[in-house]
Parts: sequence; structure tokens; C-alpha cells
Amino acid sequence: MSPFSTLQKYTLIAYPYASRLPGDLTPWEVEQLEFLNQVGAASYFQLISRSKHKKKLNTLSRAGLIRKYKLEGQTPMLVAASQPYSNVVALLKALIFTQLVLTMRQKFEIEIQPGDMLLHAVIKINGSHFPVIVFRESDAIPPLPMIDRLIIISETFRPEFKKIKAPARIALDQEILLPLLTFYLPDGSKEVL
Repeated sequence: MSPFSTLQKYTLIAYPYASRLPGDLTPWEVEQLEFLNQVGAASYFQLISRSKHKKKLNTLSRAGLIRKYKLEGQTPMLVAASQPYSNVVALLKALIFTQLVLTMRQKFEIEIQPGDMLLHAVIKINGSHFPVIVFRESDAIPPLPMIDRLIIISETFRPEFKKIKAPARIALDQEILLPLLTFYLPDGSKEVL
């Protein structure tokens, strides 16, 4: 089961937050703040490569530069965020989107633009825009907009995806966690990047 699944039955715990003016930041801290501003939130395991980075994230939280959360459940995790979250599902959507971005960055140079309402965000790759919609298991799938192309992130491949008429690529949680990203087409066939 994906660590970003609503089936994990997480409880959201928010750490105290007080916004302050930033002091002297290291290049790594600046990079993490910029990344969090683009994606919204990331788990500590998505951001850190060494134990001292965990301390730096905790320092950024105490300084009021990021918000710190703990998702308590089967797979507990610490989360750093650039914005407030009061809803577990919204935070899980941000985290799986972050994982997609991290996986895609291994192959492509990408830009991220904020989405609106149904669209979580828009990823720009080589001048092409890819709107991204994120569904969790508890979400009903509304009628999808007719747009040129679409990336859907979902915990499982749902029968409703076969009805999609727009050019779409579906990324499943378990596939996003692997180094070799596999997308599914609406007919269920696979496309490996």
C-alpha cells in the first residue's frame, strides 16, 4: 500500500507555527523552500538525503519558514509544507504530486504552475503543458475537462478511466514510487518513460 494512500487512515498532527523573517539561509535551505513553494508539501523522506537535513528542516519549522506536520498511521511520516493543511486528503494529494515531480525530474527538466479547483497543478515539460489531477481512493471522479492532454494520479486504476476521451496518462501511486515511471493509458495499456 502506498504511503500516500487514504487507506492508511492517517491522523493529521500540526506542529506549532509562528511566521518570522528569515535569517541567513544555506543554499540547501533556499532550494527546499523554493521547492516547497512549488509543490505545496513534501514528506521528510522525499526531501532529505542525510540526517543533518532533518535537523535543518526542523530548524526551518521552528523559525516559522515552513509548516511541520506529522501523519500518524500505519506508515507515520513527518511532512514539511509551505502552506497550511487541515485536511489529510489534501495533504496526501500534495505528497503524491511531489513524488511524481521528483520521479519526473530524474528524466526531464520541468516547471510547475499552480492549478485551480479540479486541477492540482500544471507541469511544463519542453514547452508543453500537462495539467495534473490527483484522485485518492475516497474521491468520486467528476466529469473531466476536455483539454489537450492530462496526467491523472490515482491510487488504483479505476474503471471510470476507460471512459476518458482526452489524451491522458494515468500514474498509479505504486508506479510513481519506482525509479522507472510507468503511465497507463485510459484503455489500460502501459507506457514506460
